[in-house]
Amino acid sequence: MDTPDQRTQLELLVKNASSVKSNDVPKKLQQRLDSWKWGVTGWTSPANLIITAAWRKAFFPKEDCCKIWARDAQNQQILGGYSIRIADETVTVPVFSKYDLCTGFCSSNSGMQGSRAIEKSRGVGRINRGLQLQQRTVFDSRLFADILNDLNDLSEKDALAAIKYLISIAYERKNQRVVADTVLRTAAPSIDLLEFSTRVQDPEFTKCVTAACLYVIYTHKGFQIGGVSDHKTASDGRALKAGDLTIIRDGRPVIAVEVKDRTRKLDWQNINGARQILHQFPDLKGFYFILESRKAAHDLLIGEMAVEVTSSTGIQIPISFLSLPDLVGIAAPIEGYDYLVKKTAEYVTQAPSIKPATKTAWTQMV
Repeated sequence: MDTPDQRTQLELLVKNASSVKSNDVPKKLQQRLDSWKWGVTGWTSPANLIITAAWRKAFFPKEDCCKIWARDAQNQQILGGYSIRIADETVTVPVFSKYDLCTGFCSSNSGMQGSRAIEKSRGVGRINRGLQLQQRTVFDSRLFADILNDLNDLSEKDALAAIKYLISIAYERKNQRVVADTVLRTAAPSIDLLEFSTRVQDPEFTKCVTAACLYVIYTHKGFQIGGVSDHKTASDGRALKAGDLTIIRDGRPVIAVEVKDRTRKLDWQNINGARQILHQFPDLKGFYFILESRKAAHDLLIGEMAVEVTSSTGIQIPISFLSLPDLVGIAAPIEGYDYLVKKTAEYVTQAPSIKPATKTAWTQMV
């Protein structure tokens, strides 16, 4: 079965599936799949590999779906191995993206691109139970290995039930997301954005509040705000991004914005990073650091860091620092605080890496 056929077969399963979970999956595997943190940052990329291994076992029942590399670290062919990365990028990602099942469930980029610890372990040749990765991971590597080996132990019939079960989880999470996003777009609660940000401790929410403030301040002057819908993954090409957010005019970023939640502290390496970005993007006219904590923004070290950087075009560009409370204080009077809350809610629906718990906490306040 070649790649187009694999895509066709998987799409038929996805197209005809529902959010109603089947009980045909072996109990131990079902428990492990239910234990996986679907949609949580750090767990989404290996989720792609689980999905891909499941349909590979269903379509190629004699294959060892735990031999996820075609070649080892010395580029020698692994007997019975296959490239799960190619299978993921050419089949899983296109099909799940087409039906809008990635957000809140798996990665819309690539499982291996976001799972460097697994990619670097190709020397082992096979994912065995008790897997111990050399690189620290957010996801549970032992659970990952157990799921893949459980899948490999399945019959063709049970493997088909397993991929259907995974698809049903994806649809269930999509339905929950659609409901939550509808609430976010249509009902803005009376909420203290800063208090809520402190409570949920979600860096992506902090970014959404920042973006809403910048939108209010800049868009009536013909600028646009970019970066809200960017994925927060290890595969993000940082060299291709001017910042967490960008203020754009005529399709080009003119101000780069880095957002730091209260758990992050600035140091000189951040200034060096800003220098590199300013040299890489000659159209930039400014660089902002937005700090969630007012105390952090008023740190004495910040005064030393408030420097001008000479860009690649020879222009002196200032690096500026502002606390999120101060930014909210500037933006709120322009359109009103309720509008700021509504715009933040809109951005929350667009941010793919927002924590599911953040959306839940927001909708509970409506």
